[in-house]
Amino acid sequence: MTTSLKETLDVKKLLKLAALAAMTTPVLAMTACDTNDGPAEEAGEAIDDAADDVGDAFDDAADEVEDAVDP
Repeated sequence: MTTSLKETLDVKKLLKLAALAAMTTPVLAMTACDTNDGPAEEAGEAIDDAADDVGDAFDDAADEVEDAVDP
């Protein structure tokens, strides 16, 4: 089975198109995001951040206890 030069060029064009689509999709998705969050969204994000902080504090405390227990 041999491939012609034309078939090879078509594959290269297809790969370039796929690469272009892969690069532009995240950019388009980011511009589509709404940056003007309402008060409920901001409150939810604040709660999420607080929960993350509490989880981090528990992890730090557990590490300190583990360090104290292990000789």
